[in-house]
Amino acid sequence: MSEHKYGFREVKENMARAVIRDSPVSTKHCIEISKHLKNKTTERAKTILQESIAQKKAIPFTRFTNGAGHKTGIGPGKFVIKACTHILGLVEGVEHNALNKGLSSDLEIIHIASQQGASQYHYGRQTRRKNKRTHVEIIVKEKSIKKPQKKQETTKSTKPAETPVKEVKKDPVQPEKKQPEQKQPEKKETDSSLAGEVKPKKEIESEPFPEKAKSTDPEKKETEPKLEKEQVKKEETPQRGAQND
Repeated sequence: MSEHKYGFREVKENMARAVIRDSPVSTKHCIEISKHLKNKTTERAKTILQESIAQKKAIPFTRFTNGAGHKTGIGPGKFVIKACTHILGLVEGVEHNALNKGLSSDLEIIHIASQQGASQYHYGRQTRRKNKRTHVEIIVKEKSIKKPQKKQETTKSTKPAETPVKEVKKDPVQPEKKQPEQKQPEKKETDSSLAGEVKPKKEIESEPFPEKAKSTDPEKKETEPKLEKEQVKKEETPQRGAQND
């Protein structure tokens, strides 16, 4: 017999698996049961299957609802006795595989799937010519128990609380950037002789002395001609005396 290829390939150390092949049960019933048991613990799955076998609680049908009557609190469902007994044996078998592997009994169903098996004819029977065959595989995982973290007990100290000293961060002194001195453009003096141009010299104009302001008084105007006549007489008198000698 060839090795069964599971649909769930990533099997780790904290997982266990099991399979039943060519089980003589309806594939449609197994699909509905597998959908109902997924993500449940193995203990919860066994109670569900046992209640269905005892016809206390039906398995809900959501896909293949043809012929499924209404059940109180469930909706369409069936008491699938034959399929439940085969799957119950599968769940018990995967629990034993987990114990042999060293895992705990607290297991969770993370994968359960049903596939149609090879068709086989009935022997000497003509009304229903083919048998029903189904493969069912299951994988369980050990539930990880989260340990509560212990709170660290802080002992109260009698010492006064020290005030935290704030560190003043000093800004680093940046060196001043020296601005480059702007050089003034030197004026090139061109010789007038080479250029052939003669610069005109500035003539210093001598300003005339300010004339005495002529008096505008009428009295002064009258005295001025008198003074001039007296000066003329004085000049004439010594000349006359010199002639007499």
